[in-house]
This record gives sequence, C-alpha cells and structure tokens, in this order.
Amino acid sequence: MSLQSQHRKSTMTVCPVDTDRLSHPGAADYFTRNPHRMAAVRAMLDLLSIPFPVWAQRDISGRAAANRNMLAAFRSDNPETLHQATVRKHGEHTTRLAKPSDPLACAPIDTSFLDT
Repeated sequence: MSLQSQHRKSTMTVCPVDTDRLSHPGAADYFTRNPHRMAAVRAMLDLLSIPFPVWAQRDISGRAAANRNMLAAFRSDNPETLHQATVRKHGEHTTRLAKPSDPLACAPIDTSFLDT
C-alpha cells in the first residue's frame, strides 16, 4: 500500500431523499407487482434507514400465520389455559398413583443392598 493511499480520506456525499415519492400510488403499484422488486426496495430502504411506506411493510404470512390462526381456533374451542390443564392433569395423576390409604404406596424403599 502506498503512502499516498494511506493518507487519502474518504468522502461521503449526503443528499436528501424525498420519501413522499414513495407514497405515490404508481410507485406502490410498480414495486408490489413484482416480488423481486419488492425485496429490492425493502432492502434498499432498510440499508438507508428510511422508514418503510405502508405498502412495503410486511404482513404476517407463511407458517407464522398458519400457527397464529391454528392457535386462535384452538383457544376458541378450548378456553382452559395450558397451566390450568397441566394443574388439573397433574392432580388427576397424583390421586390415581398414590393414595394415602394404600400401604404399598407409602412403603419405604429397601436400600440395604447399598451397605455391602
């Protein structure tokens, strides 16, 4: 690397961007008709830290939308929360597994074989 290139300073030109033009219906129509254009304009706006216009904002789609819709349908059919269901099921299992009146449930464990 030469001495001259070490001492060069990089310059950056700042130019204002008219973001009102992004709200024009023609621009929205042009970019939204083609998914590659839409991806390019989103990337460029993101790199330049320019807020997205309404038409360029992403909506929930794909697997996330399917999961959201599925959970909403499940919750409407089953209003009980996961915590309530877990507590209810845990209570049912403990009453079936160990009743205080059952002598085998309360029998001590033989650990005499560990002493040898």
